[in-house]
Amino acid sequence: GGVMQSHREGEWLAETGPNTFLVKTGRVERFLHRTSIAEHRIFAPPEAKKRYILRDGELRELPSGPIKFLTTDLFSTNAKLRLLKEPFVGKPPEDEEQSVAEFVRRRIGQEFLDYAINPFVAGVYAGDPKKLSLKHAMPRMHNLEQQYGSLIWGMLRGSRERKERDRDLPKHNRIFSFIDGLGQLTKLLAEPLEDHIHYDTEVTGFRQNRDETWQVTFTRNDESQSDTRQHSALVSTLPLHRLSDLQLDLASTDALSPLQSVTYPPLSVWTFGVHRSQVEHPLDGFGMLLPEVENRNILGTLFSSTLFPGRAPEDHVTLTSFLGGARQPTLARKSEDGQRSLVLRELQDLLGLEGDTEFEHAVQWSHAIPQYELGFGTVKKALNKLEETNPGLYLAGNYREGASINDCMDYAIRLGDRLKDTE
Repeated sequence: GGVMQSHREGEWLAETGPNTFLVKTGRVERFLHRTSIAEHRIFAPPEAKKRYILRDGELRELPSGPIKFLTTDLFSTNAKLRLLKEPFVGKPPEDEEQSVAEFVRRRIGQEFLDYAINPFVAGVYAGDPKKLSLKHAMPRMHNLEQQYGSLIWGMLRGSRERKERDRDLPKHNRIFSFIDGLGQLTKLLAEPLEDHIHYDTEVTGFRQNRDETWQVTFTRNDESQSDTRQHSALVSTLPLHRLSDLQLDLASTDALSPLQSVTYPPLSVWTFGVHRSQVEHPLDGFGMLLPEVENRNILGTLFSSTLFPGRAPEDHVTLTSFLGGARQPTLARKSEDGQRSLVLRELQDLLGLEGDTEFEHAVQWSHAIPQYELGFGTVKKALNKLEETNPGLYLAGNYREGASINDCMDYAIRLGDRLKDTE
């Protein structure tokens, strides 16, 4: 399960990695039903659609429809009028790579970059839109501009195409989790494969044999062992920053260099549990995101117990906050006490949290989410070259086609189909 684990203490539950799952493709939806995982899902309530953005020190609801957009005070009148210009903004050449920030500033203006895209990028990638590649980090936006010349026209004209592509998705697609957290997903996936999974085993290297089969070296129970079975294929989902730690015997290793340059910023995840009466804010939504221009110390906070049941005892709530990322990596390297104080001060100031906590859980990831930064095309070419020059080797994970659970699962399903076809 990697970083996707759930920590339970009595009636409290904290996630160590992702907190929600949204299916975006029919392929993933069909897989969840085929494996019976779908029947274990619990869905977030309708109020989870509400998201708060901090502006001028005040939490404001992100508008979810045209009427709310026209009346919201999150964006100024000038920013709203600026949108009318978007269909007439020209597009750059397809081969010209642009950052997310450059794209948004050019098409819809600085204010939408500051108070919509910047906090969104922090929530998804813990990243910096000035560094992220639009083509690789937000391919849908890139494709809309290239195909239709406008985001607005693309969303209007492409609606029929999207409906056809996503016809297997539920009409009202919602985020979901499981009663015991997202860590339950990996357990459900593992159950039918139990006899074929080796737990508490660290891979230290792998090499290809002369007959193009693969052999893996690993450590189990502190004793180095060699896997003597012959494998026709090897799928590695190790983070790119760990590949250099392995003993690799590959036909070509020059492609490893671009992979080692991928940024994995540090990120800390803090979950606090308190009595409901200790929080002034109604917590009536998904959570809050804090734009960089607001100069706060956390990236955002999820209202975890609002999202799903089973996260806190009755009349209590849990709040999950994120610290560090590409925006402020040094904060995620502070001492645990220093981090705790920073997060609690923000929750006190922004949500009106008072009194002592009843539950706390923290995890510090020194290498969190891979950043799809400018030049990421070189990384993808290197990945493809490694697979081409080492038949039977496949690299998969959150650095291939997106960092979300859906992105990773969708790629894995397609890879599984490719492996079946080679049998």
